Amino acid sequence: MVLDGSGATVSTYRKIHLFDVDVPDGPVLMESRSTAPGAAALAVVDAEEALGFTFGLTTCYVLRFPEL
Repeated sequence: MVLDGSGATVSTYRKIHLFDVDVPDGPVLMESRSTAPGAAALAVVDAEEALGFTFGLTTCYVLRFPEL
């Protein structure tokens, strides 16, 4: 999330690739059980007026998604 100086939400980003793993005889971590995925790979934040630039939000935690 990006908030402005008054605490209002300017932009949000929800990651599109959730982390699910079920290791035989090991841990089960299923992010998809409690988190809804986003629909876009990037959220663009126009902060030109306040900060003088525009920036993007994204998450890429593995090399399986080179487009990010």
